[in-house]
Amino acid sequence: MESGNLMVGMASLVVAVVLGYLIGTWTAPDDAPVEPADAGEQTASPRRGDPIGSSGMDRAQLEAHLAFLEGEVAMQRLRAQTLEHELFGEPVPWPDEVPREHEPSEFRANVRQAVEECAPDVEIVGFDCGEPPCLVHLRGGDEGWWDRLINRCPRWVDPYGDAVSRASGTADCGGGSEERYEIVGPTLEQPDAGQDGARRWEQRVERARFEWECAAGAGP
Repeated sequence: MESGNLMVGMASLVVAVVLGYLIGTWTAPDDAPVEPADAGEQTASPRRGDPIGSSGMDRAQLEAHLAFLEGEVAMQRLRAQTLEHELFGEPVPWPDEVPREHEPSEFRANVRQAVEECAPDVEIVGFDCGEPPCLVHLRGGDEGWWDRLINRCPRWVDPYGDAVSRASGTADCGGGSEERYEIVGPTLEQPDAGQDGARRWEQRVERARFEWECAAGAGP
């Protein structure tokens, strides 16, 4: 999963760098006079405002080059998607009917209320309801937050019980700093998940870790 994201990220970075470079070097208007090149010289003539070491390409060449880079990014996205599906299986669609407490809007409301009533020191970082079951991303509080929120809080225990899935670890916040993440989800029977259930859980956890939003001041 992370390798696929990195492939897309690197390709996108190439386009961003080239765009920034070309925008910075293209300063002449369309009707700016161009001095003819010396006989036998095939390179484009410099334009007014071009810095030393500019691309030397005209507008048509720049557009063609950008189109090529955009195609490369699209190809890397496709490769990343294919790799993701090979590693983690196909995303599981939401069934036509689910218990009300598992509906995304109901799950979000229950979790917010549970945190407010039982573990106000815990911070909700986000939710993942792209496929069932919904997961909540948490920034944990003191040592007893899990027991207060998951084991004893009526707002959680009544609809979801004590059968939960949990993943925790550290996410990279840049500059050598890290932050601990907590990912929690209730148990939901998913006949359509088949053998991909465990792999889908792994993929969702890995994506959350890779895209984790660190707290202010946690990074560089």
